[in-house]
Amino acid sequence: MKQSMAMFEINENNELVMSCKGPVGESHFQFSVPVGYTPTDHMPNLTFEQWKLKIRNAAFAGEISAELASKILASLDRLPDLEPGQKVCASFSNGKDSEAMMLLTAIKYPPDRIMALFADTKDEWPETYDFQPVFESWIGIPITTLETEGIHELLRHRMPFWPMMKRRHCTKNCKMIPQRDYLDQQGYDQIRLQGRAKNPPKAKFRSGELLDVKYPAPVMLCGERWSESANRSQLPHDSRDDVILRYTHRPVLEFRIEEIWELIFWMRAPYNQVYHFVRRCACAGCPFASEKEIETLGEHHPDKLDEWCETERYINHPWKGIGFSTIRARLIRSGRYGRMAVSKERKYA
Repeated sequence: MKQSMAMFEINENNELVMSCKGPVGESHFQFSVPVGYTPTDHMPNLTFEQWKLKIRNAAFAGEISAELASKILASLDRLPDLEPGQKVCASFSNGKDSEAMMLLTAIKYPPDRIMALFADTKDEWPETYDFQPVFESWIGIPITTLETEGIHELLRHRMPFWPMMKRRHCTKNCKMIPQRDYLDQQGYDQIRLQGRAKNPPKAKFRSGELLDVKYPAPVMLCGERWSESANRSQLPHDSRDDVILRYTHRPVLEFRIEEIWELIFWMRAPYNQVYHFVRRCACAGCPFASEKEIETLGEHHPDKLDEWCETERYINHPWKGIGFSTIRARLIRSGRYGRMAVSKERKYA
C-alpha cells in the first residue's frame, strides 16, 4: 500500500487547512507547501490571552487540528513565568523546529523579555544565512549571531577527528560553549550544583575567574523533539545543561514533524528554503548527514563540499568510511557536481 504524504491546502478564505497527516514518523513525512502560500509581513501583535483564544478558535474552525491546538496550549502552560529582570534565551538554528520554538516563545513572552542566539558554525547552508534576517524581521525579535571558531577550523587544527553520536565535539564547541561564553560575558547568572560546600557555588567564567553577575540566569529554550531520534525520545521537558550551566526547556518536545509545519503554515510565517531539497537544517556538510544529503550539497553548493573535502584531508580518514572526496568524484563523473548551483532569486513563499 502506498504511503500517503502530509499535505496542506489553502481554502477559499485564504486559511490553512491540513487535508492529510499521512503516517506518523519522521521517515514517512514528505515536505509540501500549501498551494499559493505566502507569509504575512509580520507576526500578529496579540496578547498572550488573545493568542490562546485564537488557537482554540482555530481548532474549532478546522484551521488546525485539535491535537496540535492541545499541544500548543499545553506547551505554553509548561513554559515558566519569569522572575523580575529574568529573560528567556532561545537557541535558534534557523531550522523548522527552532522556528516553531520561537513562535511559541513569542506567543508566551513579550519581545523585551526574549533573547535569541544563533551560533554560526561557519558552514551553514547559504539558504540559512538568507533566511535569518527575513524571519527576524517577521517575528520582531533581534537574533544575535555568535561568532565561533567554525567547524572546519575545529576539525582541521584543534580536534582533527570525526564527531560521533556520543562524542559531538562539534556541537559542544561550535554551538553550546559560544552560548555559555556570551551569557557569561553579558553578566547572566549560572545554575551551578551545590556540591559539598556549605556556601552556594559562585558563577565563574570557563577560565575560573569569578563572573560579575548582573542579571538572573535566563530560561534557555531549544527545539529538540522526541520523534527526531531514539536518543532524544528520552529527553525531559526541562533539564540543567552541564555545558551552558542554565536550565533548558523544550517547548516542542512532543510535536511531530507534521505538527511543526502545520504550526508554521498556520502562523503564515516565512520558512528556510533549504527544506525544499534537504530534510535537516544543520551544518551544510554535517558529519551526521546521510550520503544523499552530501550529494545534494555537492549539486547545490559545490564550494561547500570542496571545504569538507579539504577538512577530510586534514583528518586523514574518509568520512563514514566513504569519503567526501569519493562523493565529489562520483558527482563530477556523472555531471551532477554543481548542476543546481545557478543564480536565482530566493522567494520566501
